[in-house]
Amino acid sequence: MTDQTRSADPAPAEPLLSLSPARQLGSYAQKQEGLMMQRIPLLAGRIGWSQWRTMAELAVRYTHSAPLHLTTRQDIELHNLPRASVSALYQELLQVGISTFGACGDTIRNITVNPACEFDPQDFDLLPLARLVKDYLQEWAAGGALPRKFKVSFSGCRDNHACPFISDLGFVCRADGFFQAVGAGSLGSRPQTGIFLYEKLSPEQILPLCKAAIEMFAELGDRQNRQKARLRHIRQRLGDQNFKKQLEERFQIARQRPWPKVILSRGRSDCRRLYTLQIPAGDLAPHLALELAQAAQGQGAYLRINQSHGLELYGPRLFALPKALLAFADLPCVVACPGAAVCPRALVHTKEAALQIQRMQGINISGKKIALSGCPNGCAQSAAADIGLIGRIKTIDGQKKECFDVYLGGENGQTDKLAEYVQTVPAERLSRWFLERTETVNAKVIREIPALVPGDPAG
Repeated sequence: MTDQTRSADPAPAEPLLSLSPARQLGSYAQKQEGLMMQRIPLLAGRIGWSQWRTMAELAVRYTHSAPLHLTTRQDIELHNLPRASVSALYQELLQVGISTFGACGDTIRNITVNPACEFDPQDFDLLPLARLVKDYLQEWAAGGALPRKFKVSFSGCRDNHACPFISDLGFVCRADGFFQAVGAGSLGSRPQTGIFLYEKLSPEQILPLCKAAIEMFAELGDRQNRQKARLRHIRQRLGDQNFKKQLEERFQIARQRPWPKVILSRGRSDCRRLYTLQIPAGDLAPHLALELAQAAQGQGAYLRINQSHGLELYGPRLFALPKALLAFADLPCVVACPGAAVCPRALVHTKEAALQIQRMQGINISGKKIALSGCPNGCAQSAAADIGLIGRIKTIDGQKKECFDVYLGGENGQTDKLAEYVQTVPAERLSRWFLERTETVNAKVIREIPALVPGDPAG
């Protein structure tokens, strides 16, 4: 391969799959005939109050008041959307400045950014950089050059809550304004955390590294097998050192092109975090969404969606919230995918189990992230959680039952440590498992006790 060939953007590749316009715009079928799930990407989980109100009103109008579901990529999903209403929903979202392009399909997924950094003068606000990367990569997506999924995360502080190790490319800003870069990670049924690529990248080097990664996939990626159409599969074939070497070769060539000047700004000094509302199972009723907007009106407050079913409120001064919303501020961090209630791929129901855990008395799971996924795809990021639960069907005493494989000890994508399998627990006995596995009052770790499912290892 010549330098000239590498320095040019690759020609549009044959698409991995012929996707419908609906899929490309974030709509995909529920398990219920005629109903759709609509994913709405919000860059960095940032949404204005007028957009927030519109979202709640659309849920009332088109989904019979189905909850707004928060995702682990700072998106919002609307469920129970009639197929005939999809186009009208697109148009109404566009009127308030929200595009759903890239929510699904072979494209750049919603770029995640740790929202706290935007409001801390000691950290860096990376939203402008994230927007620059999004715009650049969406041009590539139009030509079909991207992998099946391409996930990018940013954290503007050393407290890297944007989960870089489970991203295709993850960037953590250092105190000096340079970045650590991590790459080729992903979860799914065979999770693999990313590897350190660079210890010190300037902001201007982020775009050329993205270009190098996409060129590498365009040249070496498997376009025949969608299950292997990610950067991490190239890494698996080449080995870590060869992967980094080939990426470096493309990166050095890409850097020689002129790139936009990037100037990082510090976070705001006039706002502080007021509330973190942990939304049960990620589902917020539209009427509560509207009550939140009304309470925040005139308060100078900002709303951000984090990656753990949380709504973070920032502002210059504390203001009162309705009692129903204020109750969410005291809930533990329990994350759940939509589960078998709507998702055709899910094997088990997740939301009921998540609510049971979140409301349990006599245990203390403060500071722990619990993540429930309805199938091995692990959309709740269960494989990286402190306590990860992944749904499966298991035959017990001659009957097929909904169960959860339990994983412990992950570090939520902040490091390369994944959770480890402990045992399988029937969904109906999950509450008992937590009660028996945790110390009362001051629990900080999960104790090991005999398995609840006969024949399963205790861990």
